[in-house]
Parts: sequence; C-alpha cells; structure tokens
Amino acid sequence: MTVIVLDAGHGGRDPGAVNGSLYEKTIVLDVTKRVETYLRSKYGYQVRLTRSTDVYLTLDQRVQTAKTLRGNLFVSLHTNAATTPYAKGVETFYSSSSAHSGKSRVLATNIQSNLMGNMSGMTSRGVKTANYYVIRYNTMPSALVELGFISSPQDVTHLRSNASRQRMAEGIAEGIAQYVHAYH
Repeated sequence: MTVIVLDAGHGGRDPGAVNGSLYEKTIVLDVTKRVETYLRSKYGYQVRLTRSTDVYLTLDQRVQTAKTLRGNLFVSLHTNAATTPYAKGVETFYSSSSAHSGKSRVLATNIQSNLMGNMSGMTSRGVKTANYYVIRYNTMPSALVELGFISSPQDVTHLRSNASRQRMAEGIAEGIAQYVHAYH
C-alpha cells in the first residue's frame, strides 16, 4: 500500500509568509487537509500528514516524520512571497541532488501540470530544481509546491477563496495519483 506523506509548511510560531491577516501556515494547512480528504475518498490512499494542527516542526522533524511513517512519496505545500506585487504564479520544485531526483522530477511535473489544469486563472512558473531541506534530504521521491504569491494581489484572490483552494487541492491530488499509478 502506497503511503503518501503531505507536509503543510511552517506552523506554530512560524507563520511563513504573511499578507495582513492571511498567513501562509493557515492556507497550506487548509489545502493539505483538502488534498488528504480527496486522495482518501477518491482513491482510498493511505495519507499521512507531518502536521494536522498549528504546530511548529523543524525541517529535520518533517523529514524524520516522513521516514517514520514509511512514506513512499512526500509533498510539501507552501505559498511564495516577493518584495514586488508583480511576482505571481504557481511553481513546483524537486531536488536534483536527492537520491530520488528522477522520480521526484516526475512527481513535481505531474503535480504542476494537474494543478495548472485546475487553476486556469493563475500563471505557471513551471517545474524547477532547488535544494530545499525537506526535498533534498528526504529518503523518498519528494516535491515542494508553491501555491502562488501571498504578495500578489492576483494570486491572493485564489489563496483566500475556498473554491480555489479546493481546486488547488484536487489538482495536487490528481498529480499525486498520476504519479502513484505510474510507479506503484
């Protein structure tokens, strides 16, 4: 049975990116729970969360939790921020330095394409490589999704909206399912 580990970024004393009363940690926990619900109800997948409440976890705790849960893949959710309101869009990262970079690239590509298929009003920034701790040091194929810029007036309308969050979650979930069908 495939175990999918979902990681809602930030949490507790670490709010992540902030725009007024809108906190990255709150947005990503909501979307993460929606992904979990969708994967369980539609596909019957085993889904585990690194956090299901507003708690602080170190980056290493997130990686260790994924290992302890015997995950087969790991997806971390975030929102982006920039010093300019013009930066906008959705992007998905994988680490080219991890042991599973090939599969991680497929996972990231599947998530990005399904997410953008559901979010036609948003800009795609594509699939990129980065050495973020949680995807670099994980022992399983891993991707990190940036759901848009909390600093972009255009993206914020989607990040605030329950309907948009649900569409984001379904896009991420379908990307994960596409990957699972190919490899498990």
